Amino acid sequence: MLNSGRLAGLFLLAALWVAPHAWAAKVVLTIRTGEPIGKSQKVQISTNLPPRVTPNDILSLDGLALSYDVKSSTYYVHKDLELGPKEIKVFKVEINDIWEIPSSRIASLRKRVGELAGKLRGEDRKSGETWQQEIEKSLGLIESSQAQNALRPGEKITAHLKTYDSNIATMKRVLEAVGRIENLVIDSGEDPGGDLIGEIAGLAIPKREAEGPPQVYRAIINRITALNRSPTETKSIPVRRELPSEIKLEDILDTGGLESGQDAQKGICYVSGTAADVPPGKSVSFDVKIRDKWNVNGPRIVAVRSNATVVLSVVSLRGGFKSIEDTLNSLIVELDKMEKEAGPEELSDKYVAFYRYQSARLDLIDQKVMRVESALRTKPKGTKIGTKIKPPTIKSTWMIIYIILGFLAVMSLLFFLRWFGKSGAEKMDDTTQGGTGT
Repeated sequence: MLNSGRLAGLFLLAALWVAPHAWAAKVVLTIRTGEPIGKSQKVQISTNLPPRVTPNDILSLDGLALSYDVKSSTYYVHKDLELGPKEIKVFKVEINDIWEIPSSRIASLRKRVGELAGKLRGEDRKSGETWQQEIEKSLGLIESSQAQNALRPGEKITAHLKTYDSNIATMKRVLEAVGRIENLVIDSGEDPGGDLIGEIAGLAIPKREAEGPPQVYRAIINRITALNRSPTETKSIPVRRELPSEIKLEDILDTGGLESGQDAQKGICYVSGTAADVPPGKSVSFDVKIRDKWNVNGPRIVAVRSNATVVLSVVSLRGGFKSIEDTLNSLIVELDKMEKEAGPEELSDKYVAFYRYQSARLDLIDQKVMRVESALRTKPKGTKIGTKIKPPTIKSTWMIIYIILGFLAVMSLLFFLRWFGKSGAEKMDDTTQGGTGT
């Protein structure tokens, strides 16, 4: 069952602060909730974690529960609790600082670029050094900006987050430059000697949608429960549930007694209705049947693995690129493992999170295979035809043009003289041979 809207406490404050131990690169999300009017009551606190945070990044939940928000594709922390009169409770969620490009990655990039540039010769060497200088300049900018906006104990991390977003854009340009050097190395017939970590601008975006008619999707039940929280009264409970963004109106196969619709502003589909005469403390469930738009990676895994196998065959036949062969073999092994992964069986927040994450991992593998494939399309050095020569000067260019025009003029003159010198009978024969018979 997918979670619906979540209740908040009487007042709820949440802020991201740098942990006192800045050396640990740890961020603390402080959540403060309280009851200000002097009356005990049960509340539910709920706060979304920042984008990009995954369960692996969380160091401590401080007693809170962790769930996945299907609509925002982010995780959130929550807890049901009872607050006494004017009671305040504070929770501190500790998260790894994932908003920084590690110095180890920057160092490994420098090392990798140096190794690649060292494999180049001649004109390629000059091109490689130019790209290497651009990469070094960009990496230096990343280092300086991160140092200026480093985590400091007790401060909000707004500037730190903005710096990270800017540096991610710079890193993309770095990786595209690395991709150019890698291709230069492969063009020269040299083995790059490691994974192809560079990116290629304009490379096709992996397709996630299953190919074929809508019938290729299996049906799955989204159970929606309406609970009467009153301990004494029978009530009719209004129901409205927004469906995940992947679901369109045509994907709702059976509303389970509810009505379906689409929010014009959000572009999200929903089901709504009323659970009539629900007894005190009881609940009523509606089984909404929808197309499963998440557990669809099986055929795509097969397709990506097939493509990787074909590319591996091409690399093997060409020879001399053992590191690329090793990369493709490791990707095929990873796809084999992914195919055997067992996710949750029933539709829930965890179900959607599992298959969305699997799709994202499959995207990365697909991109790596396409990256290798694009490198193989470049023309190896050994296949070049001709030799490199300096381009002609403007004077030489015009001289060549005059020679060609003179040659054409002489040929035209000879043709004219030949035609003019023919007898009348010859001209007549030529004319009738070029016409149509009767």
